[in-house]
Amino acid sequence: MKIAICLAGIHYEYSRTRFIDYRKSLANYKKFIFDDLINNNNTVHIFISSYNSDIETELINDFQPHDIELTEFNPEDNSIVCILNHNMKLIDMVKKNEIKLDIKYDYIISSLRFDLVFFKKISEMNINYNAFNICMKHSSGNADGGFWIITRNYLDDYKLILKNFPITIHEGLHVINHTIINYNKSNNKNLDIHYMYTIDDTDYKNRTCNQYYLIVGSTQAFNEPIDIMIKALNTYKNMNLTLSYLNYNY
Repeated sequence: MKIAICLAGIHYEYSRTRFIDYRKSLANYKKFIFDDLINNNNTVHIFISSYNSDIETELINDFQPHDIELTEFNPEDNSIVCILNHNMKLIDMVKKNEIKLDIKYDYIISSLRFDLVFFKKISEMNINYNAFNICMKHSSGNADGGFWIITRNYLDDYKLILKNFPITIHEGLHVINHTIINYNKSNNKNLDIHYMYTIDDTDYKNRTCNQYYLIVGSTQAFNEPIDIMIKALNTYKNMNLTLSYLNYNY
């Protein structure tokens, strides 16, 4: 299969509120996503929409993207609007590359953050390649927004969903599932939502290790996040769980 991987948002920032460095996640991404896909006879093309930084040349050398757009970061911008714009730009990049290479991707990994740590290879994840795959549905009814896996057949619909995404609500991207459902009703569509995992997360505010529903965690979590999240994974090793519930500003 041919897969487009779309990375979006901040790839490098050290400030009072954020500690983001894509290099913390790079080896993990290669092992659990990029190399795993390639080793299973897939073609992988990477696309990036991010911001200028002191290490942007290193970013390009490390990811070797088929297309990339870097802009100046404005901390006053609405973070939801930013990530929606990143993802719409990435859709355009993907479609442009399809025309250029005369190919069509089978699916898209969209809205992938730069600061995650995977604990499961993508080949081991519960994916429906004919659907809009969301990591997890919370007990609140909302969903995770760390990354989505989307069939190419939904790409045009996906852009319309992003274009009309509600930006005033505090849940942000966590209402992607409700937005798809509303889009289906309003447009007589039948986009299938597939939750890769579900969990009762009613106690996530306890902020103990049960906060990490691990296939994925975030390198922003602690000073030594990988060690801590591996301990959490071992604690819950018999549970088929998924993405960490952490705030993130794109």
